[in-house]
Amino acid sequence: MRPFPILNLSLFREDIGWYLRCLEDMIILSLQDFGIAGTRIPKLTGIWTGQNKICAIGVKITRWVTMHGFALNVSPSLAHFRFIIPCGIADRSITSILQETGNIPPKNDVLNSLCSSFRQIFDVKLEVQNAR
Repeated sequence: MRPFPILNLSLFREDIGWYLRCLEDMIILSLQDFGIAGTRIPKLTGIWTGQNKICAIGVKITRWVTMHGFALNVSPSLAHFRFIIPCGIADRSITSILQETGNIPPKNDVLNSLCSSFRQIFDVKLEVQNAR
């Protein structure tokens, strides 16, 4: 799942590190809804469960407007990751909500959780648009 939040950071805080940490907080909060304890690893952007990455973050910011977002691993085939070095980190593995819980949550449950935690972390009203 690859949501793409768009914010004008000039209305919040012109600080890329702050924005990345807020996205991490949001995802950690959402993972709790599925019984997963997400954490940070110092100097490695993203969300982890133990030594395994469950969410990658990749943003673009132009004139303090955010683009792109994050990739939360809900139920990808983890076998595909054996052919690459995910995020350029050779000594870590990838995991997913399915791998951690044994269940694939409905897409709407994941989206609702992410939207709820986004509203909470950023204190905003959301306008959700589906990709075409």
